[in-house]
This record gives sequence, C-alpha cells and structure tokens, in this order.
Amino acid sequence: MAKKPMTREELLAQLETLDNSTEVGKLTAEVSRLTEENASLVSQRRELEGQLKQERDTVQTIRDALRTVDVPQRTYGDDRPGYAEMQEAAARSSRMAMAEVQVGIQSGTHDPATGLSYTADTKPQRVLAAGASKVTKSEMEAFFPALSGPEMDVTSIHGSQF
Repeated sequence: MAKKPMTREELLAQLETLDNSTEVGKLTAEVSRLTEENASLVSQRRELEGQLKQERDTVQTIRDALRTVDVPQRTYGDDRPGYAEMQEAAARSSRMAMAEVQVGIQSGTHDPATGLSYTADTKPQRVLAAGASKVTKSEMEAFFPALSGPEMDVTSIHGSQF
C-alpha cells in the first residue's frame, strides 16, 4: 500500500491542526496553573479574614473592658495634696542655692556674670600691676605644697638646746 501523496493544502491544514493542538495544550496548562494559584489565594484570604475577625473581636472586648474601668485623671494644679509643701521646699532650695552663689561671688570662687563656680580653666588671673595684692591661703598652698602639711609648734620641740 502506497501512501497517497498529500496536496499542499492538506499539509497546511495538518500543520495548522498540529499548531492549534500544541497551543491548546499550552493554554490548558496555563489555565490549570492559574486555577491552582487562584484557589491558593482564596484560601489565604479566608484565613486572613478569620484572623482579622478574631483581632477585631479582641479589640472590642478590650474596649468593653476599658469602658467599665474608671481611670481618675491626674491633676497638676495647686489643689492636689502636697503641692504647697513641694512649692515651699522648692523655694527654700532656690534661696539656699542663691545664697551659696552670693557667698561664692563675694569670696571669689564664683563667676559674677554667670553664677557658676570657677574651675581651673575659667578662674581669671589676678592683675598684679597695681601693686602687691593679698595672697590667699589656698593660693599659697598651691604655690608651696609644704604649707598644706600638718602645722607644728616649733616652740614645744623637746630635746632642743637652744
């Protein structure tokens, strides 16, 4: 049996049928993949909607519980207990700090412009051009550290023959 030769039109029709079946197979595979993906997304959405409903119920339960609790408002006015005592203590502390600064300014340990105590870096140098000024005991001890040692009465040394 010999095969009957096919005409060009028959071959083109067969080729088109073959192309169509291949294309249909590809499209069928794509449709099944998208159907599975859609089913997965729908199940995820249902799960998330359930979680959202549960969280909304929890928030509503908390709101209902908070409505029954009476939270007193804290007052910061002068009618609260202990306010007058606190104000008096603050005023006393302020007066003591101001007195300390005033004494420091008078004794030369605080800066008159700022009220802050002097440090080694901020203490102004004394001007000695006008003549000899009084040297304080602390300055003498700074210049001569031996002066800051224990004081001794040289008249009561025993055993001296002077």
